[in-house]
Amino acid sequence: MRQRAWLIPKGPFVAVGRLALALAGITGLVLLGLLLAAAVAMVQLHFQGS
Repeated sequence: MRQRAWLIPKGPFVAVGRLALALAGITGLVLLGLLLAAAVAMVQLHFQGS
């Protein structure tokens, strides 16, 4: 009985899981963009200084 009751409310959990995955992916992309921007800025500063 417990397993059946546990299997019934799957929809909301799946939706929340997908939402969390999407948010994680977006956050990862934003972080990658920030890292790239920081690297470009560092390179530009390095070339300007020399």
